[in-house]
Amino acid sequence: IIYCGDCLDQLAKLPDGCVDLIYIDPPFNSNRNYEVFWGETKEKRSFEDRHASTQAYIDSMRPRWGPATRPRPQAHGEFLLPL
Repeated sequence: IIYCGDCLDQLAKLPDGCVDLIYIDPPFNSNRNYEVFWGETKEKRSFEDRHASTQAYIDSMRPRWGPATRPRPQAHGEFLLPL
C-alpha cells in the first residue's frame, strides 16, 4: 500500500510495527518555487520550498524524521530519507 500526503498526517494513523518500510520525500530547502501541470486536465500543482532560515527548515522537518516519528517500522524494517 502506498499512502500519499503529508507524512505527519499519514504516519499518525498507523500503529507501531505495522510497516516494513517508511520512505519520505521532503522538500530540500532549495529556496525555489515549484509548479507543474498535472495529467490530462493540466491541473496546476505547486509548492514553495523556502524557509526563513536553515534552522527554520530543520525545525519544520525534525518531527518528520526525529525520535518521535511514528509509527516505528517492524524490527527488520527501514526508514528511508533521501538527503
